[in-house]
This record gives sequence, structure tokens and C-alpha cells, in this order.
Amino acid sequence: MLSVTSFADAYPALTQWTTDHGWIEVGLIDGFDAMIQVLDEGGLIWEGESSYPSLDAAFEAAEVAIARWLEEQLGG
Repeated sequence: MLSVTSFADAYPALTQWTTDHGWIEVGLIDGFDAMIQVLDEGGLIWEGESSYPSLDAAFEAAEVAIARWLEEQLGG
């Protein structure tokens, strides 16, 4: 049986990011090598690899990076 978890439960840092700070771009964009990027009004905060084995893997990588960024920059 497939277990469905909400995006907010699976990726709390990305949820905080998109609610309070900026946005996420997913997919290959001409001129960029990253499959997933996290941005704010000032520009690029983090970019991932050019490919991942799954979309979940891409979001998991972004979740780790943005959780770290939020902790370092904002204290959580």
C-alpha cells in the first residue's frame, strides 16, 4: 500500500522556505546545469546536481541544504 505524506511533513525546511523566504525551481532550464534550485529575491541560494535518481532525491538534497542554510543564516 502506498503511504502518502504531505510535502510539509516530508520537507519542513523547504516548506518554511517557500512560505517565508523564497521559491524553488525544479526542472532543467536552458543555461543552468542544476535540476533543482532554491532562490530568493536576491538570487540563487542553492543549486543541486544536474540529475537525481528521483524527484524525491532532488527534494531531499534541497531539504538538507536549506535546513542547514536556515540554521546558519537565521538560527533555524
